[in-house]
Amino acid sequence: MRKLLSRVIQEGGSMAPLGIGLFTISLAMILVLAAATSLFIFQKRLTNYSEELVLFAISTGESEQSFLTKVGSQQFRSLRAEVKQLEDGLTHEARACAKWTIPFRVTNLSWQFDVCSHARARSE
Repeated sequence: MRKLLSRVIQEGGSMAPLGIGLFTISLAMILVLAAATSLFIFQKRLTNYSEELVLFAISTGESEQSFLTKVGSQQFRSLRAEVKQLEDGLTHEARACAKWTIPFRVTNLSWQFDVCSHARARSE
């Protein structure tokens, strides 16, 4: 019995590395999930912006610059938007690109990515 008790006491310290490792893996998973969610929401917002832009261009016949002045582009960094008419003459395509930045700082590196979105609309 005494041997069993001393063995249990000696192995008690091996739980700390397991706890630290589990905490580190859990924290990494939470950070990855937060970054992926942020990127997904950003891309959806940019897609909505592209759809609004192409519908504005078709309904009013104005350029993307007039849309940007009316709606604004403060919600996106380095926004580039363009609308072009396709070969059939009825379909318009809008493309909007902006910079997405990771919502938290992990290292001194700047984590920025260009995210682009396309939308098409057809007038009849």
